[in-house]
Amino acid sequence: MQICYNGLMNKKLVNEKIMKKKLPIYKIKLSSGCDYADEQNVIDISDIQGTNCYLDSEARLEIERRVKDIPTEAIHFIDSGNYHYMSLLFLERINEPFNLVVFDNHTDYQESAFGGLTSCGGWIREANDTFSNLNKIYLIGTDPGLAASERFSDKVELINWKTDANKDTDTEAKTDANKEAKIEAKIEDKIEDKIEAIIDDKNDKKLPIYISIDKDVLSEKYYKANWSQGTMIIDELIGFVRNIMDRCDVIGIDVCGGTGDENDIAGNAINREADQAILEALN
Repeated sequence: MQICYNGLMNKKLVNEKIMKKKLPIYKIKLSSGCDYADEQNVIDISDIQGTNCYLDSEARLEIERRVKDIPTEAIHFIDSGNYHYMSLLFLERINEPFNLVVFDNHTDYQESAFGGLTSCGGWIREANDTFSNLNKIYLIGTDPGLAASERFSDKVELINWKTDANKDTDTEAKTDANKEAKIEAKIEDKIEDKIEAIIDDKNDKKLPIYISIDKDVLSEKYYKANWSQGTMIIDELIGFVRNIMDRCDVIGIDVCGGTGDENDIAGNAINREADQAILEALN
């Protein structure tokens, strides 16, 4: 696999392997501040109450009713990180053993609060405790400080992806004419080294994978969050995801993240570029 770099505007990833399948795209609008309004394949369910950060049982039933025709085997954009719990509604449909790969600056493993309500901050714990066919959960890009405070189950594995590649990007851009090749080499080495923790091509029992992406894993250069965010550069995220897609049976993908503020013109513009980069890489 080779990744081509031109900053954020370079969104093309050249693969030696042919993509196994092309996934349909759906965008689910859960809030009035979501920036999906003028786009195609938008399912607007922002009128449902009881959904912001926490999901009550009545709202959950109504959302499940309205998205029942959206297949799990698709790319789902699910509004801001306040609605990351939407992943659960697709995971619960999977009826075979599978692994979950999550890109997120946060653990989303908090204990349930407010009488056991589903939440954006605890949906991974709920998945861990609820789905018996969920074999492993891999967290990539999670803040080590946040992860240190959690007591994860044996199913959860943190992938420590960090090297100096993202730290050196701006410096090399100013000082090294060959900086793209150097950064590419660093990221390729990182991906090849870390991806084996998730995918073993020699393993005959390789399980299908569902991928969940919270864009707050990205640095502020590539994405504006309404929560704290990480330091991953977008080509790293794309490289990891495409590597998994090329080597595994991916049975669904969801992407969340946004400012949650329709009036944040600059922030929403940056985030649309990130969405487009991810879409072009995935499909």
